[in-house]
Amino acid sequence: MSSTAYQPFPVTELKTALYNYTKPWIRPQDAFEPLENAFVYRGILQKRGGSYQLGPALPDGTPVMGIMQYINPSDGSQQLVVATQQFLYALNVGANPSLDTYVKITSVSNSPVWSGTVTGTLTVPYFWTSALVGTVTVEIKDANGTGIATTTSDVSDNFPANGVISGGSVNRATGTLTLNITGSTPNCTIYVSCSLNPSTPYFTGDITNFFNFTNWQPTSSSTFTSSTSYLYMTNNKDPVTLYDGSSLARPGFYVSSNHSSYITKALDVKVYDNRLLLIVPTLSTSTTPDNQGIFWSALFNPFNFFNDIAGNGGALSAATSNILKTALFLRDDLIVGFKNGSTWSFQRTGIASSPSIFRKLNDSKSIDCPYGGEEYDQRVTNVGDTGLIACDGVNVQRYDLSIVDVFDNEFNEQYYNQVFSKRWDDRSQTYIFYPSYDNESLVNGVAPIVTGKQIGRAHV
Repeated sequence: MSSTAYQPFPVTELKTALYNYTKPWIRPQDAFEPLENAFVYRGILQKRGGSYQLGPALPDGTPVMGIMQYINPSDGSQQLVVATQQFLYALNVGANPSLDTYVKITSVSNSPVWSGTVTGTLTVPYFWTSALVGTVTVEIKDANGTGIATTTSDVSDNFPANGVISGGSVNRATGTLTLNITGSTPNCTIYVSCSLNPSTPYFTGDITNFFNFTNWQPTSSSTFTSSTSYLYMTNNKDPVTLYDGSSLARPGFYVSSNHSSYITKALDVKVYDNRLLLIVPTLSTSTTPDNQGIFWSALFNPFNFFNDIAGNGGALSAATSNILKTALFLRDDLIVGFKNGSTWSFQRTGIASSPSIFRKLNDSKSIDCPYGGEEYDQRVTNVGDTGLIACDGVNVQRYDLSIVDVFDNEFNEQYYNQVFSKRWDDRSQTYIFYPSYDNESLVNGVAPIVTGKQIGRAHV
């Protein structure tokens, strides 16, 4: 054969660009076959688990907006709970996935709706206005946790006298309780227990109201006694809702000691430095959220948000007119991203009277997607109209520049509130689900699949 004859020329994938997980078409004869239904995790070959659609298993027929894990540190128990646009469901695991059942949660038990000095006539919101059904039980406990009054409403929605409660009523139209108190008892907490109508939704968000959540079981710093373990969840539409493994609660997060103002909803909920954080809260005295603010509770007390008494809760707003969109943990700090071009670090100060501070990191990278962020060991990532953004605590940079036109040509900026990210550690990947320009129905999206060295996409 002449030396000028045609020679083989391999056609391989590009080092950078967008591709759709093409399988290798030319491999050495002794190469391993591609793994099917398996993966290698930390050097160990593991079988990939199966999957099935979760939505059709839930009776209300609305989209799933949150899949959360309730964890009880006291006994190590865990439970999967699923929030749709209307209700919360708990998973009862069967012998196989086809036998799994989902139980709708319609019980409210010991919901701490009010705290402070009980005296005179109190008007207390109970936060389940339209869904309430049947009677309401009110219990008042003193600072030692000792019950000083317990009463249950009658068929006329009136409260019989008991202990320090001399009477009262339920106003279902306004969602409030009126309690007439005998004498004056300081440092009390009012708890509400009731049932919810299984046909009346107690979540009212739309397709953009995903759930943020966290687990916490605070322990007293003085007695070392653990309190109830709750899963805290919020969808930025309804009151912050708690789940204790069997029932729901909606506390009254009052920010003023005279009970004139409380938090009605929040974008996100975190636990930081032994305090509960409510991020971008809306107060009962305003229809506009605090778009630059983070409110925190007293140490080890998630229900004390009083910010007008030293040593209790507090609040801080970043010195910007931009709108806060995400707050993600990076080591000991919260990296807070704002729309229209700034990134801040929310840090502890070690000062009891002023425990936190905002520090600006960047003012040129906009974060626009409230549910598009993810946390890693050395960085956090976000999505904004300037691209896919990564922050290592010092630098804020785009990390999608090697993917030609993926952001500008794919992401539909009209629907940033529906962008959602989720890590899949077993595959060392992160899925970013987003509405694309060619998908106006918003039912399906496109997921860029990010690994250490490659980015592809898959329709979901």
